[in-house]
Amino acid sequence: MDLRRFPKLLAQKLSTIGSRKKILYTYIYIKLRTTFMKLRISFKKKVVLVIITVMFFFGTLATIAVYGMMQRTISVLAIEYFESIVIQQEETLTNVFNNSKSFVQHLAAHDEVIKYLQQEDPQPQDAFLLAHFTRFDIDHSYQAIYLMDMTGRTVVSTDPTFVGQNYGFRPYFKKAIEGELVIDSAIGVTSKKFGYYFSHPVKTPDGVIIGVLVAKLKDTLIGDALRPKILSPEGGAMLIDEYGVVIQTDRQELLYKSFRPLSPALQKILADTHKFGNITIMPLQYEAEGVILTEIKRSTAFETYDAQHQRNEIIGIARVNNAPFFILLEEPTQGFVAVAKKIARIVSIFIALASAGVAILLFLLVAKLLKPLTKLKAVASQIGKGNLKQVVTIDTGDEFEELGMAFNNMTAKLNDTYTNLEGKVWERTADFEKFRLAIEAVSDPVIITDVDGRILYANKAMETLTGYTQLELIGVKPSLWGRQMPIEFYGKLWETIKIKKEEFHGEITNKRKGGERYLSELHISPLLMNKGKLYGFVSIQRDITARREADKTKNEFISIASHQLRTPLTVINWYTQMLSKGEVGQLNNEQQEYLGRIQSASKRMVDLINSLLSVSRVDLGALNVKPEQIQLTEIADSILVEMGNPIEKKQLHIVREYDPQASSINADPALVRIIFQNLILNAIQYTPEKGIITIGIARKGIAEILITVADNGYGIPVGQQARIFEKFFRADNAQKEQPEGNGLGLYIVKSILELIGGTIWFESEENKGSTFYAVLPNKKD
Repeated sequence: MDLRRFPKLLAQKLSTIGSRKKILYTYIYIKLRTTFMKLRISFKKKVVLVIITVMFFFGTLATIAVYGMMQRTISVLAIEYFESIVIQQEETLTNVFNNSKSFVQHLAAHDEVIKYLQQEDPQPQDAFLLAHFTRFDIDHSYQAIYLMDMTGRTVVSTDPTFVGQNYGFRPYFKKAIEGELVIDSAIGVTSKKFGYYFSHPVKTPDGVIIGVLVAKLKDTLIGDALRPKILSPEGGAMLIDEYGVVIQTDRQELLYKSFRPLSPALQKILADTHKFGNITIMPLQYEAEGVILTEIKRSTAFETYDAQHQRNEIIGIARVNNAPFFILLEEPTQGFVAVAKKIARIVSIFIALASAGVAILLFLLVAKLLKPLTKLKAVASQIGKGNLKQVVTIDTGDEFEELGMAFNNMTAKLNDTYTNLEGKVWERTADFEKFRLAIEAVSDPVIITDVDGRILYANKAMETLTGYTQLELIGVKPSLWGRQMPIEFYGKLWETIKIKKEEFHGEITNKRKGGERYLSELHISPLLMNKGKLYGFVSIQRDITARREADKTKNEFISIASHQLRTPLTVINWYTQMLSKGEVGQLNNEQQEYLGRIQSASKRMVDLINSLLSVSRVDLGALNVKPEQIQLTEIADSILVEMGNPIEKKQLHIVREYDPQASSINADPALVRIIFQNLILNAIQYTPEKGIITIGIARKGIAEILITVADNGYGIPVGQQARIFEKFFRADNAQKEQPEGNGLGLYIVKSILELIGGTIWFESEENKGSTFYAVLPNKKD
């Protein structure tokens, strides 16, 4: 019997035997289900509750959706509306500024003003001109109206404190003297009051500029036009100059603050022009608006978060037409959110009322439709009491009638099954007894456990193997004779059979009742029900202690024999070298040919002996790992030099792909050399003439080095790739193309890598080549 297949066959058999209980389970299920249904609410109530729950669920989703949609819609509408308000306020301010521009432009063109400045020595505070200025300011909208000569000195002013003062440093004078109509804002140097300056050059009829007329508008007029009435008390309005500084606002904590830090150049301009007196301009936390101010062309509105007040706000910004100012309005969004909540509340009330009405209608409708279930319930109750001859009669012409017919068929079949159940139980019992006797006759130890590993059954062979009787084994766990392996081994075992529900194959060391340790080949198969439910395990063991001892003896014999053969082979090689060099006389061509064959055969014998010795040391665990700092590139290149003859003979092209950062490694040089020798030798042997062999050394992660040896040779057939690392195995195409070889090289490489904590794998396609990957750990000590 195949030991690997036996656990699976046993599991299938036990699963079949377990199915004999299904008929009884069906009967018990119907009875328990009938009783259970009595303790629960009726089906019609369930239907109504489910529908109400679904309506409530989707109603809640609808309410949330409506709330979100309304909030977004109202937000969009609010932004659009707010933008229109900003535009209205901008137009209002534009009208105020245009009126002041017209005022100063008109006044500067009066003959009285021109004639006054044309005098050779005009008298300051000319009474006629002063009265003229006062008469023009009918609404008293201006803090001061004053006239400056070409030097910037004030000669006439409605505010007498201005007379004699030189304001030539002010931008509104410098630009106006060049012919521009200027609008500016600043804190007065003399009055210490903030205002808006409108300046216009005074020109003679022939266009010569002879002075500048300035009207300083009161800031209260701008304040009245700045804030719209629709703003809530929490909202705010502000006017910002071309430098991003708030020059007027109803929120005093923002006054004379900039929307972004001012550059040193701007700070110097403000200081030189005394625009804000001695006030230090500090930046605000309005980075987003600060960016928009430099880019805005007309007007815009958007929603943003005010970190200072920790709330969402709608911000509206507009550039005042033909003026170096921006108007900014802000309004909290709480009012708009409240509207969305109110609409969502109305929707939720409507859904609740609709759900209540639908629930009442559904209850009445479902009660009528589900009357046939009462009949089914009564018949099921009788069946639960053991009366399997009951018949249900339903004449509805729908699925309930079909259900009644199916129910009657099931009852009839259940009655027949129950009648024959006793005979089937005896038949299954006999089958199980036969199966138990078959297991007892198996020479290999067999145990059956539950899902927790407690032994339910153990055959006689298990007694012989462990020394424990069947009575001692039943009810205990295999740890009674186990616990000889690392804890990681048992963790992997349980993960395989219990979590993954897969078969486990491996070798395990256990201890007999007398304390003697033994090595077993272990196979465990999960016992699964039809739907994959786990209900136990079956385990087969085979004592391989004697076989392992035999293998050890064999390896020791091979090691001794190989050592004994090396001495005569060394002598043979020594004498053949003497003969080939002509040290004992010249040889003719025929003798040279025979001598070459002797040398070739001797070399193959030496290679075979070296491989056998390596295998012997691997199997006996006699390889000593002595890591030291080495250079992988030097080892690889030295092996290529050693194998120069076959490389040149086959005209192979060698490609080196060395990573300089990956060359140095802490490893055993002798073992690394064996790895390189076997991988490179295989590539040379199984690559045709003029082929390409690529040797790569690269870093893999932090503490590993990846070695790759690739060729475009014969490749490995797909059907034989699984055996490529087996001892003495050679693929069919390899034997055909290269008869010489012993099939030990890859086995040795894999064994060495496993010993030092490395790994190896390959990719291959027949007639296209192979690539072998070997990962070396970079040992720190």
